[in-house]
Amino acid sequence: MAATWDRAFARKLGESLGRDARARNVNFLLGPGVNIARSPVSGRNFEYLSEDPFLNSELVVPYIEGVQAQGVIATVKHYAMNEQEYNRHNVDSEVDERTMREIYFPAFEAAVTKAHIDAVMDSYNLINGTHATQNAFLNLKVLKGDWGFNGILMSDWDATYDSVGAANNGLDLEMPGPRFMNAKGLLPAVKDGAVKESTLDDKILRILRTALRYGFTDRPQFVAADSTYSVADRPVALEGALESITLLKNEGHMLPLDAAKVKTIAIIGPNAWPAVTGGGGSSGSSGFEPVSIVTGIANIAGPDVHILYTRGLPEMPEIFWRTKWEGGVKLATYPSKDFTGTPDVSTPPMIADYKNDWWGPEDKTPRSIRYTTAFKAPRPGSTCCSRRRRKR
Repeated sequence: MAATWDRAFARKLGESLGRDARARNVNFLLGPGVNIARSPVSGRNFEYLSEDPFLNSELVVPYIEGVQAQGVIATVKHYAMNEQEYNRHNVDSEVDERTMREIYFPAFEAAVTKAHIDAVMDSYNLINGTHATQNAFLNLKVLKGDWGFNGILMSDWDATYDSVGAANNGLDLEMPGPRFMNAKGLLPAVKDGAVKESTLDDKILRILRTALRYGFTDRPQFVAADSTYSVADRPVALEGALESITLLKNEGHMLPLDAAKVKTIAIIGPNAWPAVTGGGGSSGSSGFEPVSIVTGIANIAGPDVHILYTRGLPEMPEIFWRTKWEGGVKLATYPSKDFTGTPDVSTPPMIADYKNDWWGPEDKTPRSIRYTTAFKAPRPGSTCCSRRRRKR
């Protein structure tokens, strides 16, 4: 969307997404994401707009206005300085105030003061030593104070870390559920004066006022007139795809392709097939009619052009499950986060033996894991792995 440089398109896209949400009985759209793309390898860049604060600020306003005009609450995220994914629950973004206000805050400020967004999502990380969900400067001084935000401040999923800290420092709604902001955590705090009752009243009023303002209590959110599969809004998605394409170089005037001259096209890359409809994680989506790069080029080129495809890179199982390690693998699991203590040692046949529960919220049992092994290339030259063939 940012690559379109088009405010009018941002408004149309927001309206289309709002209609999509109503067709699915959805009250909150958990977007837009406006964090600054500071590193090309940041894990969630695909969810965000661009590396430019001004461009983000200009496009986020019509996008939000389009969504909320359809009776759906937009949620600007991830507030704030959430520019990397590695160790996201514990990383501390150390930023001075001028840098915050000139680089990281402008799109959030525009979302609040110009688009009048009704939901903001706090990020996972710490900012100058304090988690976003309990950061008084971030939530009380800037968001609710300087910008006058009157909507709902929610946490990212499992990004709340302390009952009293979150309650007293601006968080209104813990997501996806009340792990900390519940009766067990807050009732004793209210009774002993650590949290004022008026503080909780403010959170309840913010949620109720927003629900009433959108009519959630007296009208159905589902709109049967909006198609689940919207043929009318398909041109909007296509417009965005076409307008966002940026041609950096056209060496030898290869483009546009001429089917009368081109006989064979080789397409190389893991994302060329099957169709990739999202960046993964919580933003994962399934298209109604996904078209891969391979399929799209073949359709345009026609039957007289020969299309070849290879992934070009090994998949993770090929590297970690099929690689023959010299002398096996030594696995040492330490009862700490810093490789201290006495490890449990085992010798698994492969490296990819992680457990899915390690990838959820922060593991309740601290551990660090070290694999030790050696790899010997079966032949000189470039190699990555050895393949095992199975007989059927």
